[in-house]
Amino acid sequence: MCIRTFLRLCLLGVTLLLPIRDAIASSFDEQEMHLAQLSQDESLDLVTRAEATRILGQFSGPNALIAIGRASRSLKPQMRIAAIQAAAQWNGPARWDLVSPLLDDANRQVSTAAVMTLLPHWSQMTKVYRDKLSPYAKSYLSNLPNDLEGQLIAAWGDQAMGNLDGAEQRLQATYQHNPDARVALGYSKVLVANNKPQQAQDLLEESLTHFPKSAALYHELGRVLLAKGESAASRNAYQKAYQIDTTLEQYAFDYALALQDDDPQASLHIIESLYAQSLSPQYLYAKCEVMLVQGIFAEDCLADLTQATSQEVALLLREKNQQQLPKD
Repeated sequence: MCIRTFLRLCLLGVTLLLPIRDAIASSFDEQEMHLAQLSQDESLDLVTRAEATRILGQFSGPNALIAIGRASRSLKPQMRIAAIQAAAQWNGPARWDLVSPLLDDANRQVSTAAVMTLLPHWSQMTKVYRDKLSPYAKSYLSNLPNDLEGQLIAAWGDQAMGNLDGAEQRLQATYQHNPDARVALGYSKVLVANNKPQQAQDLLEESLTHFPKSAALYHELGRVLLAKGESAASRNAYQKAYQIDTTLEQYAFDYALALQDDDPQASLHIIESLYAQSLSPQYLYAKCEVMLVQGIFAEDCLADLTQATSQEVALLLREKNQQQLPKD
């Protein structure tokens, strides 16, 4: 399980950072227990309690489940929303069991959060779950404002519920009326999902003539080109996105992965910087994987990965790399 070894909690505008040495020294069970205590401590401010509750979604022990369950029944809407955000990190029935009772919550923000959390999983749901979610989703989507934001969310809802043609038509009309970069991004994603990658590429390249400094457009173009198998062009697009905006982790990470074959050291440098800034194990995992794939000594990296996650994660990564090696 990927769990950050530090926590940022905002207390009255002051960021409280738990020392990394304390986080590393404590076990997952101890971290979970401490977060559960923060979540349920009514003497603390809601910001702290809600943040602790959200992070508990990365844990699966009894303390996490009890604290998140209690938060979902809290009289405070902020805590119910935090519980939804925690459960969003779970899989299948567990997520549904906690979030679905909040679909008809009296607080509109809570019910909206419930719909927005469950709707992306529509395609994996059984008919029973879909029938339960459908009226709430349709009610929410039909009451959206008839503006740009509303059209974007409505198209996202259409796509989530499998109505790709409807989402495409909606965004095509919206883009013709307002060729905003955000519309182009959403429209491109729908075109790719609807097996029209060339149209998505043409759309993004046109939009970039109007918004040449849009890192988001270049990043999406990189994603589309990668889906088309054009790795060199994809890498160039990812590079431009990263050069325009070096602050977004996703831009840096995707560029680093695209760069690994041509310049593994540069790729590792970016990934190491991301890990140093966030201490997120996904970046340590990626570093080890790049080293293994590129034939770089990775034992020290794998030892760090074992400490940050578990021995099983490191062993599975090693086995995955061995399976991908060419056979004589």
